[in-house]
Amino acid sequence: MTGFDLFHPTPRQYLREMTTDGTRATQSPYTVDAGHFQVEMTLFGYSSFEDNSGGVTYKLKTWNVGPINLKVGLFDRLDLQLILEPYNHVYETEVGYFQSTRNGYGDTTLRFKFNCWGNDSGSTALALMPFATFATSQERVGLDHFEGGFVLPFSAELPWDFYLGLSGSVALTKSNAEQDHHIEYTGSISLSRNIFEDLEGYIECFNGLSTEKGIGRATTFNLGLIYWLSENMQLEAGVDIGMTNWADDWYAFVGTSWRF
Repeated sequence: MTGFDLFHPTPRQYLREMTTDGTRATQSPYTVDAGHFQVEMTLFGYSSFEDNSGGVTYKLKTWNVGPINLKVGLFDRLDLQLILEPYNHVYETEVGYFQSTRNGYGDTTLRFKFNCWGNDSGSTALALMPFATFATSQERVGLDHFEGGFVLPFSAELPWDFYLGLSGSVALTKSNAEQDHHIEYTGSISLSRNIFEDLEGYIECFNGLSTEKGIGRATTFNLGLIYWLSENMQLEAGVDIGMTNWADDWYAFVGTSWRF
């Protein structure tokens, strides 16, 4: 559809099937219809990381409550997204040496998604999604620096009602131990399919590679379920399992999304 924008919304009978970016590593190439809003919220997320190298046990546990992605369709092929982290709780310890508990508001991310093709028709779709993340945390439960980059999401219809998703990203970031920024690359692949009636499932593999010295590859194997309450609302739950030493041991979440 063309000719619609934020102030001239797409008529409801022409709305595309709702797609979400959610907490999955593989983002969607489809945008929110012009003049419509979409909310994607992680009700609760929990991650755990433990490292026993060097003879010292290091543990990092993080709780996320209510991270939310507020999306609005500006034009037929362009949407705007604001990601907020209302409450993060971080527990960190080196057993026998120190422990720290921190909580509060996390980071704020602004991003645009431009659909290059496939928004309304075709068996494939591609988008370009630039983003900027701002260090808005006052309690050291988020970044302490600016981060920016872009994501390239792609999807394709496969035989037997399977859907393939691919995402790649490049980001400029830095760690607390660095003076200068470095580049991080990520890539992911997912396979999804309707299981029965209103229940959909997916499996996914994620890889992250940093150019920071001494940092290895982070790989996770992810799987989850999506239940459609209506054509404009869904529930989602999943778990990411760490496959390398530099990835979280596991991350689990429950979320919901709706469109209006």
